[in-house]
Amino acid sequence: MRLWPWGAALMLAGCEAGDTARDQQDPDAAPIDNAATPPAAPIFDWTGEWAATAALCDGGRWRMARDRIATAGETSCAVEGERVEFDGVIALDLHCTAEGTDTRERWMLDPLADGRMKVTRVTGGNVVAEVTLGRCG
Repeated sequence: MRLWPWGAALMLAGCEAGDTARDQQDPDAAPIDNAATPPAAPIFDWTGEWAATAALCDGGRWRMARDRIATAGETSCAVEGERVEFDGVIALDLHCTAEGTDTRERWMLDPLADGRMKVTRVTGGNVVAEVTLGRCG
C-alpha cells in the first residue's frame, strides 16, 4: 500500500518531464519568425553640395559632410550626432557658430521624391528656419 503514493508521484513527474520535452525546440530546426521584418529603408545621402536654387550653386552653396556643415552665409556647424528618424528623415545634432555666437541645433533632413531635401532647423525646441535644397552638380 505504501507504494501507491510513490507511484502516483512518479507518474506526475513523468507527465511534467514529458511536457517540458515537448515544449523544447529542435536545435536543428530553423527559427520561426512570427513577425515579418520590414526591409530597411535606404539611408538618404545628405552629404555633398546643396543650394536653394540652381543659380545659387555658383556662390550660395552649402557644403555638407559627415563631420561638418558650412552654409552659404557665415554659419559653420560641427556634426555631433546623426540618426535616422521616421520615414527616412535624418536628424543631425549640431554645434553651430554664426557671427560669433555658438548654438546647439537639431536639423531634420527630409528627403523629397524629386531628389531635393527639406532642412528644418530647430533650436531650443523651436523651428527657426526651413529651406528646401537641391543637389549642386
